[in-house]
Amino acid sequence: MDSKKSIVRVYNTITGIYEEIEVSETIASILNKYDRKERYLTEDLKVEQPIKKKDGTTFYRPSREISLNLIEDESEIEFAAFYDLQEVATLHIDLEKAFHQLTTEEKEIVQLLYYQDKTQKSISKKMCVTQQMINKRNKKILKKLKFFLENGC
Repeated sequence: MDSKKSIVRVYNTITGIYEEIEVSETIASILNKYDRKERYLTEDLKVEQPIKKKDGTTFYRPSREISLNLIEDESEIEFAAFYDLQEVATLHIDLEKAFHQLTTEEKEIVQLLYYQDKTQKSISKKMCVTQQMINKRNKKILKKLKFFLENGC
């Protein structure tokens, strides 16, 4: 056990004030490590960094958080350019038409599985059938949708 003690300042979330408490050195080092990590994420990444040049002028490097946002924006632009948006829109329209060809029960299974992220087991309980039956129906529905998409509705 750690016999040396340290005084650390911690924020009491119940009272809303900082308090000084005595803890072991091991606990103090862990608290300091996580405090520094929190400051890095909440402050250091968000602040512009002043950089002094040799000629005496200063410029500010943008925060790394902004730089990451710019990279993400650029990748979205590349993604949009890579795919033909008209083709994607046409596929969505065709899929919507194919979806309307399904029975009410089939539509419900698709909604629960793919839009509400329900498990086959939870759907089977709701519909009072076995999970294997939902699995078979799902495969049948997907084949049906594929047929409609390949051959037109």
